[in-house]
Amino acid sequence: CAALRGWMDCTAHGLPPPQVVVVSPLRRTLQTASIVFEGSEVPFVASDLCRERWGKYTCDGRRKISENARDFPAVDFGECRVDEDVEWSPEREADEHCTARGFAFLEYLRARPEKSIAVVTHSSFLRHLFNAHKRGGSDGDQIGGAAADTEKITRKTGNAEMRALVLCSHH
Repeated sequence: CAALRGWMDCTAHGLPPPQVVVVSPLRRTLQTASIVFEGSEVPFVASDLCRERWGKYTCDGRRKISENARDFPAVDFGECRVDEDVEWSPEREADEHCTARGFAFLEYLRARPEKSIAVVTHSSFLRHLFNAHKRGGSDGDQIGGAAADTEKITRKTGNAEMRALVLCSHH
C-alpha cells in the first residue's frame, strides 16, 4: 500500500487530486485507504454500495460500523444504514444483485458534489461492474474507448492496485 502513495501526486499523472475518498466499510479497504491517503486533508466517506460481493466467505463480511468508527475516526460512516452487517449470509450475493449495486454506486458517485473522487473498493465488486458495462450494462451503454482500453478496465484487479478512470455522465 505504501507504494501507492506515489499516486497521490495526482498532478504528475495528469489527474486532479481527489476531493473525497469513498471507501468500502470492510476493514481491509479502510486500512488501505488510511495508508494510501495518510497525511492528506481529503475527507473519507464509507459506503456499503461499494463493499465486496458478500456471502459465503467470512472475509467478505464487515464488522459493526460502531467498531469501524472507533478504529477509523477520520471516516464518515453516516451513509452506512445499520451497525450490524445484515447483508452477509452463507449464500453468495447473486451476480445480478452485485452488478445492480454497482450501477447504484455509479449513480451515487454521479450525484455527489465532488468531481474528483477516489474510490477504495474490491476486485470482485469492480469485476461485476466493469464486465456488465463491457456486455452493454443496464441500459446498453458500453465503456467508451478502444477495445484495448476496455480490456484494461475489465481485467482482473491486483491486490492494492490503483487504476485511474474518468467516468462521464450523460444525465
